[in-house]
Amino acid sequence: DVIGLTTVFGNVTMQVATRNALLMCEIAGRPDVPVAKGSPGPLKGGTPRIYDYNGSDGLGDIHLPPTKAKEIQKSAVEFLVDKVSEYPGEVSVLALGPLTNIALIYGDPDAADVVFTSGANITVVGINISTQVKLTDEDLHELRESKGRYGRLIPDMCKFYVKSDGGYGIFLNDQVGFVALVRPDLFTYKKGVVRVEIKGICEGLTLMDRGLKQSVAMHFTPPSPPPRGG
Repeated sequence: DVIGLTTVFGNVTMQVATRNALLMCEIAGRPDVPVAKGSPGPLKGGTPRIYDYNGSDGLGDIHLPPTKAKEIQKSAVEFLVDKVSEYPGEVSVLALGPLTNIALIYGDPDAADVVFTSGANITVVGINISTQVKLTDEDLHELRESKGRYGRLIPDMCKFYVKSDGGYGIFLNDQVGFVALVRPDLFTYKKGVVRVEIKGICEGLTLMDRGLKQSVAMHFTPPSPPPRGG
């Protein structure tokens, strides 16, 4: 079950991310899912690094109409603390902001290092894994021609990424992180302590010392795809 969404700066500002979270809940028919605003900038201050991978609106510049939904009054931190207290030992936090790939860790290396050294049970899925999975032109065409509810919306969102990246295919970084949460059996992990370089020429670089806390995904085995048209 999805018990809530929290937002943070990253590919867009925190304000735009909050708007998009509310929009996606509305489009998905889940306006009941609470959305809480998170941090607008890095833990230790400074100007947040915003990455324009998905257009100014974060949705491929398709400029959807504004949502009527509103975020909750609690901050993301308050919301997370409340939910973890309400469901002790049952809550998994899927962090798609500063903790999933190198670009976003670089956005706030101090916060990433605090999380990695907190003693929590953390599973890391880096871009060495997520870049093994792509949406191809064929996939996007099949989505557009499908009768699925989001068949046209997703390809439209992807147009900006395809044009700006210049490469072939669309990396599914966030989606792979979600798959690792619900299907960990598809991944091979190694245990170790992960630290983040917080200053200097290697700022944002993650380092792993094997043998202690975190599980780090090292290999992904995709499941057999369903038959085309099935």
